[in-house]
Amino acid sequence: MTPNALFDAALQLAGTGWRVSATEFQGEPKQLELVLEHDGQKRVVCPECQRRCTIYDRVEKRWRHLNFFQYRCELVAQVPRADCPDHGAKLTIVPCGIGVSQQILTEGFVGLRWSDAAQHPPRISRCVLSCNGAGQSPGADLCR
Repeated sequence: MTPNALFDAALQLAGTGWRVSATEFQGEPKQLELVLEHDGQKRVVCPECQRRCTIYDRVEKRWRHLNFFQYRCELVAQVPRADCPDHGAKLTIVPCGIGVSQQILTEGFVGLRWSDAAQHPPRISRCVLSCNGAGQSPGADLCR
């Protein structure tokens, strides 16, 4: 099993349209960076209305994931924006790579509390990225 395939499995990316395309383990202290890649479909889902739309463009986003063992982990992706005729260009949903599991109990994901997971189990494994604090995307509150 390759490192990329291993992290695909660890992040639960099977069937999501995303995959780990590169891994880097460097720096001091050591840090793990996982580069995610969208499968390149021509259409994506608008997060507002769930309509399948063409891709407007892609925006690089970087966010912190749970640590892998003692190592900080960051995910990096060129996230497609849906070109919705009703809502305009909207950042698409990206899988966070965690389900309701022991990972939530260890460190949490961007401040995710166990009580949130208990109240919203099907929604915890996905999140919508905010624009680095400049603006909130619909559903960003799921990752607070």
